[in-house]
Amino acid sequence: MNNTTRENTEAETPIEAQIDTGVETGIDEHAMEEAADLEARLATLAGRVVELECELTTARETLVARDAQQELEVAIAAAGAIDPETVRLLVERAAEKTPDVGVGELVSELKDRKPLLFRETEVPGSPMAARVTSRSSKDLAMARDAAASGDRASLLRYLRVRREQA
Repeated sequence: MNNTTRENTEAETPIEAQIDTGVETGIDEHAMEEAADLEARLATLAGRVVELECELTTARETLVARDAQQELEVAIAAAGAIDPETVRLLVERAAEKTPDVGVGELVSELKDRKPLLFRETEVPGSPMAARVTSRSSKDLAMARDAAASGDRASLLRYLRVRREQA
């Protein structure tokens, strides 16, 4: 035997070497074909497992991104943003610069820096705001009559009654 034949024989499995040399192995050709088919199917299934693992990783990344997006939207809505899209873009830009800071903190910092992007949380008004009183149906009827008639005397009567109630 020369070296090339010997190297080929060593690289092959013992059964393949016996088949190549013509030695009877007791394994019929049908079993060999079936084994080859099973090996091909195993290789196909191994490839499919790799594909499914990639899909699972992608799905997990998508889920994490959507959760982060939802958390951001909730924080923006809770802060009372007037223009949520602008606030979202500014918060995302800030998150890129400081990824270790939470979304709620970033929205709060943006609200402190740019309060015009958010609704006021306190109701504006003067300390001397007018007293709110409920009007009776009689008062409302007098007001409607004065407005409908255009009569100056009925308007003055309505205003006198209103002033007496205050």
